[in-house]
Amino acid sequence: MRISVRGGVGDLARDLIAIPAPARRKMRAVVAHHTEAGNAVARRFARGSAGPHGKNYFKRITWEMNSPLEGEFGPTGDVAGNAVGAGWRNGPPNTDLVRAADIQAPKFADEAGEILDRAFWP
Repeated sequence: MRISVRGGVGDLARDLIAIPAPARRKMRAVVAHHTEAGNAVARRFARGSAGPHGKNYFKRITWEMNSPLEGEFGPTGDVAGNAVGAGWRNGPPNTDLVRAADIQAPKFADEAGEILDRAFWP
């Protein structure tokens, strides 16, 4: 196998200057999409595992963008102490968000990686 390189360090420098703006625009959409999708997964888990005392807990799980490249999903309001969704002192912890993140994080990483790959190798 043979690799042929055309161009030089100047070409790489030009590419590195040109890449961030379009990549940032694409990443903004990817972050929003996967934050919203993670929220939907967490709500499904919460709805499926809720007992009679927490049948409406899934409605408290929302998502928001904190900045163009940062989003989060989780319950709104105070979940400290004995609030539904915080887990109980003698019961198991609530894992709805952790399980949702375990599903959504690899999908996000794959899509973000593809954007960066395409930025360098269109």
